[in-house]
Amino acid sequence: MPTTKTNEEGDDPQWAKKLLDDLNVFEINGIWHTRWHQGRYRMRPVYVGSTNVYTEEEALARAQNKMVVKMGRWLCDQGRYDDAIMLYDAFLEKYPELPYFWVIKGQAFEKSSRHSEAEAAFKKAEELQKQLAEKRPPTSDKKIVKKVGPLIQDLKDKDSTVRSEAARTLGAKKSKRAIDPLIEALKDEDSEVRSEAAEALGKIGDIRAVDPLVEVLKDEDGTVRAHAANSLGSIGDPKAVDPLIESLKDDYYLVRSNAVTALDNIDDAKAVDHLIEATKDDYRGVRYWAVNALGKIDDMRVVDPLIEALTDAIDGVRRAAVEGLRKMGDQRAVDPLIEVLKDSDQLVRLRAIDALAEIGDPKAVYPLIRSLKDNDKSFPGIQTVRSDAAKALGKIGDSRAVDALVEALKDENEFVRDYAATALGDIGDPRAVDPLIGALKDENGIIRANVATALGDIGDPRAIDPLIKARSDNIDSTLFYINADKALEKIQGK
Repeated sequence: MPTTKTNEEGDDPQWAKKLLDDLNVFEINGIWHTRWHQGRYRMRPVYVGSTNVYTEEEALARAQNKMVVKMGRWLCDQGRYDDAIMLYDAFLEKYPELPYFWVIKGQAFEKSSRHSEAEAAFKKAEELQKQLAEKRPPTSDKKIVKKVGPLIQDLKDKDSTVRSEAARTLGAKKSKRAIDPLIEALKDEDSEVRSEAAEALGKIGDIRAVDPLVEVLKDEDGTVRAHAANSLGSIGDPKAVDPLIESLKDDYYLVRSNAVTALDNIDDAKAVDHLIEATKDDYRGVRYWAVNALGKIDDMRVVDPLIEALTDAIDGVRRAAVEGLRKMGDQRAVDPLIEVLKDSDQLVRLRAIDALAEIGDPKAVYPLIRSLKDNDKSFPGIQTVRSDAAKALGKIGDSRAVDALVEALKDENEFVRDYAATALGDIGDPRAVDPLIGALKDENGIIRANVATALGDIGDPRAIDPLIKARSDNIDSTLFYINADKALEKIQGK
């Protein structure tokens, strides 16, 4: 990867912009390339030929954006979602009209559990796609098919860049006609062509490519082997399981990482022990994807390796381990997850709280009470560790949490107050009635409405008069009116 320093140590907030400035885009014979000034890395060219003709500005943008996509994926593979987002932001400052970058930025937000920001990015991408669709002239399927023949011929061109881009474009078109020519291209003398052909066969997804791709797992070039492993996972034929297991020992980390994700996609039980072993790999990307894969497997053998991964040095690996344990719901994970509530990473702590809530062991009550005082990065209107702790305590439903949740009704964060009120209603302890009556005056209308619901759930007659008075005070709030009426019906019914 590039020598330009990333933001791993957090010491250079401008690293993403500097990284983009460090790109050198140049032209040779109508083909646009991108490489680092240091000469450490050359990315795939943009093909300018009979089927794809771009303006100079478009070609330059396409050449540069391929590098950014590759780097962003590399960062996400290691759980460094914030760095990937910074990179995408720097690129979108230059090219804000590219919907795909809003999509992958949204995916990075999703992976880091920043769901509202992800939704906004996806919405922006959708708007841009609609705008582009309105400008683009309609293309019939017939015209697309006609372009496949010349592209197949281009696989034999004397220029390796033309052959490489032809293979890439054939993969994008997913034409079955291209399978045999692409299989033949796996033997090309140029590693870039072989790599593109391997990737293209995965996109087409035909089982005829399985045996040839298995052979390519022995290619002398690591990138070619990595693309072959990835494509075998995309095709999903169990015949590839044993060769992919063997690829977990490959010298190149990207081959091992792609072999893990491929085995995850194929989902064959014989791979479980080997995926467990991959959680100890020297490369963090391999460990992340191995832990992520184990978290999807309904097999008790994976619980202990997931618990062990909770102490991994990489935040993304620990997050994946917590999520896997949440899905498993095994009691053995309770004590280790309680320990994780002290983790330095806020997202790890958040996911540990959700996992403990899912498991529902009362042993977690006091540790979750302590999390109500978590020193997280709290901003108004943002969900926090404290709010998730309140929600978890309500789900467990233990009355030992009542006093702490009453105190949380005064928290500066709206989410914390809201979830504390709901949790008190779920627990149903009469000690919460007077504090909840006080919370009927909260400055947030939604919280007041949820407080009314909580009082109805507890069902104590002391709440009747305060609810009636609050109804008249909240005459403009339909939600409060509805919730208060339901609460009064419950109480009076009891």
